[in-house]
Amino acid sequence: MTLIEPVSSLSIKKAVNLYTIVLFISFGVLLYWLASDRYQVFVNFHEDLASNTTKIVAFETSKTLKEKQRIIDIFVETYKDLITELSNNPDDEEIRQKIENNLKKYQPDFFTFNIMTTKGEPIITDFDADIGELCFADLRHYIETGRQNIRLHRNHNENHYDIISEYSAGKTKQLFFVSFKINELSDLLNSTQPEKHTLILINKKQGNLIEITPQGSQLKINRLDHRMDGGENLRTLSTTAVKGTSWHVTDMHNEGLFDNYRKKIIKEYIVAFYAFMIIALFMRNILINQDEKRTTAEEQLKKNHKQIKHLNHQLETLSRTDSLTGLYNRRYFDERILSEWNRGLRSKQTLSCILLDIDFFKDFNDFYGHQAGDKCLKDISIVMKDTFRRAGDIVARYGGEEFIIIMSETDKKDAESAMTQFQKELEKLEIPHQTSPINDHVTISAGLVSCKPSNETSIEEFIRKADKALYQAKGNGRNQYVIYDPLEKSE
Repeated sequence: MTLIEPVSSLSIKKAVNLYTIVLFISFGVLLYWLASDRYQVFVNFHEDLASNTTKIVAFETSKTLKEKQRIIDIFVETYKDLITELSNNPDDEEIRQKIENNLKKYQPDFFTFNIMTTKGEPIITDFDADIGELCFADLRHYIETGRQNIRLHRNHNENHYDIISEYSAGKTKQLFFVSFKINELSDLLNSTQPEKHTLILINKKQGNLIEITPQGSQLKINRLDHRMDGGENLRTLSTTAVKGTSWHVTDMHNEGLFDNYRKKIIKEYIVAFYAFMIIALFMRNILINQDEKRTTAEEQLKKNHKQIKHLNHQLETLSRTDSLTGLYNRRYFDERILSEWNRGLRSKQTLSCILLDIDFFKDFNDFYGHQAGDKCLKDISIVMKDTFRRAGDIVARYGGEEFIIIMSETDKKDAESAMTQFQKELEKLEIPHQTSPINDHVTISAGLVSCKPSNETSIEEFIRKADKALYQAKGNGRNQYVIYDPLEKSE
């Protein structure tokens, strides 16, 4: 006995040391996973934030430009005679001043205006005959396509963008060119950009040229090349096109946003790991010095056994349920239907079966996507479980979008009543189904059969008759249930 005791103590000490090492490794892996997950959540949050922000800003920018276009069109229609008079008398400063004063009432942030022919020839210019090539290029684009392509125009007086309004001057058509300062667009970027993010308007066709920033035009950026550099491209989280322009709203996270957050997480989890390690080592020493190591080990064994038993119970539950809907699966249904059939043979009680199918579910999946299809299946399954919830009811997913319900000791009348209630509850869901040729919402077709089990009828025939009734419901136009009749041969 004296020789066994030291060996036993040494064995326990080795086990505790090994357990401590494994615990350190496991906890380290857990911390790494938690840190990675936390970091990814942080990244996903900022990516989603950037995506939503660029979409909103792109929409608001487009809305602002459309509103300016509408107001300029109204202005031109209202003052067409005055504008035409200026076209006929280009040197009349009094008329020009009247147009400018009235234009300020409509659009206080306008920069200047010009009048052109539809051939691109200047009639009235306010740039000392220094109209940029971009203006002519945009004008040619408008003449050729009838559509504007709004972008930033660089000018020694003021960086701006143009809105064009076409009007009739007698028998000819002319173009009223209004140039706007970019202040309103800069203010929009500045007021909507998230914290630690930068919003800019870029021209992708010009090599990701930065045109408008929250501080103003590209001239506010103190550098020679105004195109986005490699670092800015890497920091880009989202970009959304602005309709009717050459611009894309681009969201960049600030330098160090993710790196600093990663460093912060690492520091926090290193502290947590050291704290855990100190506690674990302290506990290890206590365990090694305890006199009742074997008792502790036995208690741990019992605990593990209990956990395994609990896990086995969970596995058994998972093995008989459908992972998506939470209903019983086909395998478990086959076991239960045999049991219920035999019970019906003994009790001579009526057994009812409903076989139902979601109408045009493939079209639903193709149109809305598989995630929406899965949600549709889950929502309908919840309604089924709430409707058919008696102790003897079995609700199972039979395959794909097909479900089957067995109701023990339920005659045709009660089964039909339950089916009617289910249809009403399903209608309340109002799951949209735009591709359905029969209804704007998701509907089901079902076949119902009731009988008293007998030796003259098999389970397969019982379900086959429910399937025939389902087939008839589909043939009748769907969105209904059909009762198989006659069926009860044993009566």
